[in-house]
Amino acid sequence: ERAVGSRTTLGGARYTNRLRVTGQPLDLDLWAGRRTARLDRDDDERALDLVRALVTGNDATQYLRADGFTGSLDQSHGAWRARVAWRDVLQSPLTTTTTWNLLDEPLVSPGNLAAARGRTREAGYALSLRWPRLPLVTEVEYQTSSRRLGSDFEYRRTRAAAALDLSLGRVAALVPQFAYGRLSGEAVPQAAFYLGGCRTMRSLHRDERAGTGLAIAKLELLTAGDLLETLRLPHSGAFPLRGALFGATSAVWGRDPFTGVVVRGADWPDRRDWHSEAGASLLFRSVLFSPEASLRYSCAWPIGPGDHGVRWSMSVSRPLDLLRFAPKDE
Repeated sequence: ERAVGSRTTLGGARYTNRLRVTGQPLDLDLWAGRRTARLDRDDDERALDLVRALVTGNDATQYLRADGFTGSLDQSHGAWRARVAWRDVLQSPLTTTTTWNLLDEPLVSPGNLAAARGRTREAGYALSLRWPRLPLVTEVEYQTSSRRLGSDFEYRRTRAAAALDLSLGRVAALVPQFAYGRLSGEAVPQAAFYLGGCRTMRSLHRDERAGTGLAIAKLELLTAGDLLETLRLPHSGAFPLRGALFGATSAVWGRDPFTGVVVRGADWPDRRDWHSEAGASLLFRSVLFSPEASLRYSCAWPIGPGDHGVRWSMSVSRPLDLLRFAPKDE
């Protein structure tokens, strides 16, 4: 792979395997090489970023260069899933080198937030649980980078999330989701928490707000079947559509990596710093992306004084999108 703007060769090798240790299945995932990575490590949508950047320049993601090795070992057992992971990666800042796009539109994010340059040696742990007799999934992730591990950075990062999937019969489903994160130690941009985009706040451009603390709550009402069939409108069965109404409120606090300013709040954000929204979406499920993912077209209205106008967006979405490490259905 060749990055045209920076004239840099990218690529690597990946090895995955299912191992058996004392009769228990363990999923091994190893990667080594050079790649362009996101500063927001909680967002994994890649499908439409290149298209947005190439056609309209509408890619607001913040990037860095990563050279090195990552590895993880997962164990799934029915309702729970656990992971241990290790990263040994040289991280370096990137600048925007290509500004043109097919429609000759101005870039949404003409600059790129500079990552802190240095070698990250980081141990990570994650645990998720699907609760018995409840439609509830919870997860906790913890990463620690320390100079005792040979890292250039000293920080501890914790993120917890929960989601309910409440069926309303054959008509709809109600899905509340919550997430909370804290970063302590050095506030390096590549370990911060970011808001904006389909997974968090659709009324904000991706990575529009950031800090060392994060709190977010989302509520979504999704139709259970084909929306056009429910409305008794003529349509092709090859293009099933679902509808959704959503609302969300969120805040980041602590040190802002974009400005260096410390936003008020310690373990919880100041009540004046919350950002809220409401909106509607159409979802089209397609195996082109993944068995669970849908192409989503959304309209989001920010709520509150001084906020932006209505924002339309297209993204690849999956159910319970605040969860990063849900138990596997086996």
